[in-house]
Amino acid sequence: MRFGLAACALVSLFGVACSHASDSEPRGVRVVLVTLDTLRIDALSAMPQLTARAASGRRFRNAFAASPATQPTHASLFTGLAPWEHGVSRNGLVLADARLTLAERLAEAGFTTAAVVASFPLHPRFGFAQGFDVFEHHFGRGPGGGTWKGAAVAGRFYQMAGPVTEDALRLLRQAKGAKQFFWFHYFDPHEPYGDAAGEGMPLGFLAATRREAPERLPARIEAARRLYERDVAYLDGQLDRVFQQLDADAAGFATHVLVTADHGESFGEGGALGHGARLTREQVQVPLLVWSPDVTPGVDAAPASSVDVARTLLARAGVDPHGFGGRDLAGPAPRDGARATGMRVTGLGPLDLLLAGLPPDAPRAPRFFLADGTRLYAGDGDALFEGDDPARPVRDDELRARFAGFAAALARTAAVERVDPETREGLRALGYGE
Repeated sequence: MRFGLAACALVSLFGVACSHASDSEPRGVRVVLVTLDTLRIDALSAMPQLTARAASGRRFRNAFAASPATQPTHASLFTGLAPWEHGVSRNGLVLADARLTLAERLAEAGFTTAAVVASFPLHPRFGFAQGFDVFEHHFGRGPGGGTWKGAAVAGRFYQMAGPVTEDALRLLRQAKGAKQFFWFHYFDPHEPYGDAAGEGMPLGFLAATRREAPERLPARIEAARRLYERDVAYLDGQLDRVFQQLDADAAGFATHVLVTADHGESFGEGGALGHGARLTREQVQVPLLVWSPDVTPGVDAAPASSVDVARTLLARAGVDPHGFGGRDLAGPAPRDGARATGMRVTGLGPLDLLLAGLPPDAPRAPRFFLADGTRLYAGDGDALFEGDDPARPVRDDELRARFAGFAAALARTAAVERVDPETREGLRALGYGE
């Protein structure tokens, strides 16, 4: 393990302050990726501390996750590949060892690498520990809030932001070496909603309301949204503790931070709830924020994607990005009108069909999407829809051909699946059962 103590004090993330390090010592390089599970782009309104920091960095207002599911998007974040290219097209699949990851490339370049993840879908068994010297995953909670005595992983599948931040701070304080990479993952916005305060409203409660007392559903969805925002506010405070430590260390490091989400969440918009089954804006448009000494602050309207993250961080680290897709988000916007793309593979669930006013035998939702600043198209090689809405068909042969190409690439990509009972139980406990 390549970790020891490195700390110095200053007043702001990229300012200059007194330090015990000698003026003759060169500054190191610290690259930090923060991924926030289930964070809608409009949820930033409940995160005043993160929003304040965003004002000093670059904010991408048209950023899209590679998928409305955790594992496919994180695989894209680390490989720079779309889900139909890296093969993790849904939860339960494994990121193959053959896929080169951001952490592996940075480790090859001499970076120490450490991660803290907060939920079971990012467990090492799914391939996300590739390239990390330290990979911590302490899951202390289960369904219903608190610790659940169940089967998989002793019934514990996720962790709240407080313990995650404590682990993150410990790793930051212990880190040694002039080149450091950290990944911190937080799970708090994910259902059960209100978990930070012990409320714990599961998504299944809303499904049961739809079946048993549909007249109460709008009020309960609104209550769920309020609890979600309370969780997000709690996350904001815990996350700021990490940023304060980065501030305190920045005299010794050129510090580059990228914050994004793996997907969003639906609260009844377009007849959708939760995430994973639909390709609505609420589920795939996400925050993407960058702070770096070599990134111009401001708001960027160009489409950005999960697949751009690895190349962007490699560029900040001064490491060759060869083999990674996407673009460096610190560079100029593409002139060719490139747009963000992604996919989902699970079909519409019965609840989503009912909420959207569709018959139970309605066609399965489209699998791929393409988005820009104004429109989101979803579909496959046979049919396209705007906003993943079957009532809004789009006739565009060029887009259909492009989506057919995505499907063909997926068919050629080998997938590795974890099918043991423990893995299935862990995913099912977090709402990812099939």
